[in-house]
Amino acid sequence: MSAHMSQRVGAAAAAMQGARRSRLAGGVTVISAPELGGDLYAGGSPTVTAPVYSDGGAPDSYTLLVDGNAVATGDEAAIEAYTFSFADEGRTVVVRAHRAGVADSDSNGVTVWSMLNLSTLRHWYRGDAVITAGGAITTQIDKKGSANLVQATAEQRPTYSASITSLGGRPGGIYVAGSAQYLRTAAVLAVPIPQPFTVVLAWSHSALTAATYYTICGGSLGDRWFIRAIGPQLQVYGGTMTAAASLTLATDTAYTGVFVFNGGSSKIRVNGASVYAGQTNIGASDCDDVTLGREQVANYFSGAIGEVAILTGDLTANAGDLAQVEAYLAAVYR
Repeated sequence: MSAHMSQRVGAAAAAMQGARRSRLAGGVTVISAPELGGDLYAGGSPTVTAPVYSDGGAPDSYTLLVDGNAVATGDEAAIEAYTFSFADEGRTVVVRAHRAGVADSDSNGVTVWSMLNLSTLRHWYRGDAVITAGGAITTQIDKKGSANLVQATAEQRPTYSASITSLGGRPGGIYVAGSAQYLRTAAVLAVPIPQPFTVVLAWSHSALTAATYYTICGGSLGDRWFIRAIGPQLQVYGGTMTAAASLTLATDTAYTGVFVFNGGSSKIRVNGASVYAGQTNIGASDCDDVTLGREQVANYFSGAIGEVAILTGDLTANAGDLAQVEAYLAAVYR
């Protein structure tokens, strides 16, 4: 082949290769994938940050997947309208962006938060984790440990409701003081929890009669401790003295609380705000058992209990865990 012919063939080949490169360069590519954020816990909703395409365009739609199963499709508003449920806890969530002619792009997977994420969690009783008979709770299951709450006497079992209006439509037990209803561990805990320990609680009152005691949660088999109302005043006791919170309780109102039992450094937070951090030495009682709805022999509760968690240590000392717990409680119950 002559040098002239070789140059012509080479030029033609170069032109064809350049054309191919031009067509490839004109295709839309994903520069960065979508991002998933927001309130990733039961009661919360996701937020979506759109992917970035090489041409500056936008996706046609999204799909929200939980453990690979599509739970919502549509635009950003449709995805962000999805509310996570208790069933989503511990599962992996991904948002997938779709655009015609462009490969789908996925966000990183994010796990829906659960109380089980807390390294200090010892016992966890949530309103939907129950065994019932005739509409009443016979057993409240410990979702963390092995200390279930039980009630053998039919007349003293709280009623189960799948949707309690005063607790944001969440499930739980409804207690009536006049029927002496309560649940508790069958025996003292295998490993008692010394102070400091923290009780996380979601509850509401149906009665707050003046000078009447209503024990929401406490210990009735071993060391004496409790969280109670006397009329509309909230109190804690740890074996020696009671400390009173600086708020006035009301009936048919959702309350979520963080109660730190720690002698003279005890704390009470209700609905995300501090309502007691005084110097009263409430005592040094261990958490030897968990009782819902009464104290040792009396002072029965009237109202609803949606969730109780018992943690070792002072939850308020860990700002990140405290913020996550209080955000979760607010989203679920209030």
